[in-house]
Amino acid sequence: NLRQAVTLQPLFGVHFLDEQQGWVSGAGGTILKTSTGGMVWDSLSTNSTSSLTDVFFVNPARGWAVGGDGTILRTTDGGTSWVQQSTPIVRGWTDIDLGQYPSGWIVGYNTLLDSRLLKTSDGGQTWNLDSSFAGSPGATQIQFTSHDIGWIVVGSAIGGSMQVVYKTTNGGVGWNAVLTSNADTIFSSMSFV
Repeated sequence: NLRQAVTLQPLFGVHFLDEQQGWVSGAGGTILKTSTGGMVWDSLSTNSTSSLTDVFFVNPARGWAVGGDGTILRTTDGGTSWVQQSTPIVRGWTDIDLGQYPSGWIVGYNTLLDSRLLKTSDGGQTWNLDSSFAGSPGATQIQFTSHDIGWIVVGSAIGGSMQVVYKTTNGGVGWNAVLTSNADTIFSSMSFV
């Protein structure tokens, strides 16, 4: 239980490159970095006030954070400086995965009635709206375990909506529902090792 009060903001996303180097993202443009396995955290300045729901680094220098107001931030110097990337007009991005770098994906929503998908093929230099995913509202997470196989979790909090896990086996060309539920729960996270 670490009690270092670096921020009082709620924290939403976490990504570790290895046992020592990690980042977390949160409300009010918060990004924290550790190089000590989480024992000490430093606050990074993003010049953003958006809630940052997720963060992902592909190496110690190059990383991204996504969040509300269609925010996509990129750093090439380990988080010392961040720049806003161009994005389609979307209310919020919820999750980012660049585990198959230079390919990468971002999920989010434009209204509470839909989900959106962005894709990069150039290492996150540009992000383009991908119309291959026409899933239920409330996409919360995306993860690819290879260039072909990936999952999107839709865990909507909208009354009467379904919670769905979608899978692609062809690099996102098509998506199929592999798990559906209409229980009074919200699917919010998944992880494949």
